[in-house]
Amino acid sequence: MSRVCLCLVYEATCQRLHSFDQPPTPTYNVEKPILGIALLKFILSLVAGFIGIHFGFAQQVLWIKVDDIQPVRIDLSPTLSAADTLQPYVLDLQLNGYLAAHIDTIYMRGDSLHVGIHRGERYTAFRVEGKRRGQRTQPFVATEGLIRAEARKTLKPYENDGYPFATAQLNFEALNDSTLIYNVEVNAGPLVLFDSLSVRGKRSYHRGYFEQYLNIRSGRRYNEAQLQAIRKKIDELPFVRLTAPPQVVFREGKADVYLQLEDVRANRFDGIIGFQPDAETGRPVFTGDLNLALENAFRRGESIEFQWRRLQEQTQNLQLKGALPYLLNTRIGVWGEVELYRRDSTFSTSEVELALGYVFGSGRYLRTFVSQWRSNSLQGEVLGIDDVALRRYGLAWQNYQLDNRINPSKGFSYTAELAAGLKDLTLVNSEGSNETQRLNQFSGQVRAAYWVPLIQRLSLIVGVQGAFKADSTLRLNEHYRMGGLNTLRGFDEESIFASSYGIGTVELKYILDQSSAFFLFYDQGWYERISGGYFTDRPFGFGAGALIGTENSTFRIYYALGKEQGNPVLLRNGKVHFGFINRF
Repeated sequence: MSRVCLCLVYEATCQRLHSFDQPPTPTYNVEKPILGIALLKFILSLVAGFIGIHFGFAQQVLWIKVDDIQPVRIDLSPTLSAADTLQPYVLDLQLNGYLAAHIDTIYMRGDSLHVGIHRGERYTAFRVEGKRRGQRTQPFVATEGLIRAEARKTLKPYENDGYPFATAQLNFEALNDSTLIYNVEVNAGPLVLFDSLSVRGKRSYHRGYFEQYLNIRSGRRYNEAQLQAIRKKIDELPFVRLTAPPQVVFREGKADVYLQLEDVRANRFDGIIGFQPDAETGRPVFTGDLNLALENAFRRGESIEFQWRRLQEQTQNLQLKGALPYLLNTRIGVWGEVELYRRDSTFSTSEVELALGYVFGSGRYLRTFVSQWRSNSLQGEVLGIDDVALRRYGLAWQNYQLDNRINPSKGFSYTAELAAGLKDLTLVNSEGSNETQRLNQFSGQVRAAYWVPLIQRLSLIVGVQGAFKADSTLRLNEHYRMGGLNTLRGFDEESIFASSYGIGTVELKYILDQSSAFFLFYDQGWYERISGGYFTDRPFGFGAGALIGTENSTFRIYYALGKEQGNPVLLRNGKVHFGFINRF
């Protein structure tokens, strides 16, 4: 009975300094193959010597026949010997499961060398635990690749739990001419703990931020999977990049991780300017949307955003947002937002929101929030508009995975929010005095998109967004405002009031490079409005656009047409938007 032993060891066990830019490649040694490679080399060297003695260095012909397969002719030369040609044939058969493959005939005929190779049966392997041979795993063909995969699978729990020097030895026994059984012997090696994370670069970086973000902290067990994920995680950050492969140094049960980083221009100033016809005069009205975003300005991974929007004449919106992940070197993050909105001379709103949550990674979090929202009528008694104060409590979840933050072609993103609150609604009673009612309100929002690559440079984007407010006393100034670039293209910015809405988007994008693309889009909407009587409609918009990018800036242009309430599509009602993003 033949016995084969295979020992597979990760390269990290052989090196004190290990690079994690690429996964480590296992090395293996076949201690006793069914036909030893050394024996094969010895036979072939004798054959080669025999040919050299009898025929000198004249060109020879080698015929190789494997079982009943048609013979293959190979012309030999001083630079291509019979040994060099035959060795890969036999070794390839053995590594592909024909472990009994061997040379069974060798003879000369004229100036030709004829070699017959017996392939034999292809072996199937079963894993057994100790002497309990009745318990077998799912069989697999005993190829070199599958045997290596089996050893990798055995070692993975060890290398992700503090034992990077673990080795696995697979001991095979042949039950018959086509079946092997084997068991696995694992030597865990010494326990290794993470000791320090060193972040180097031209500028100073906050080590605590990267310890939490990469989940590599002093005293925790060594984890190979976390090290392999470093490059992907760093690539997801908008403000830094790696300048060299991550490295780890092992020393007396400790592992030190070294990162070499440099800053990326992540701060951005962008704006969109547009023209839309005035509802009464038909004259073009200037609209604008300006944004300033600062990333990692204080070296803590924080973000600060400022936005000003002038959507319609005498209508403005101002927002200020801030986020600080990993508060006090923990995975707890804090968020804050202030928003002011004025709708011409009819009403104004203000909102202050604070949130606390758990950060899973860049842009991925689960958070709880509380917000104070107020809206006031600016013209006294106006139909459907009243003074409202609302305190909300809710949960929000965000996640995304994109191959390119600016111009993605593959991946997904989604955000979801659920909230409940108490509303104080102030009404004027029959006596002309104010009367306040306390009511409950429930709301929710979702926004999701999926990028699917079709063929080279062409991708399909499928998206959905929607929101609802469950409140039978909803006033017009409490409604969502939809329409425009970020919701339903082809309509005036925030021109549609809705108590609930849903929008489905299909977009076909042709990608020119990492920051440039052309696209066609279609937005199908639905909404309902309950203030002032129930109303519902299914508007839609369609159009085309372009994204043109340079190293530090991006230019956007959109043209869209829309249709609602049974009205025809008119070219003169088309919406044109220009946008410019500058990163600094």
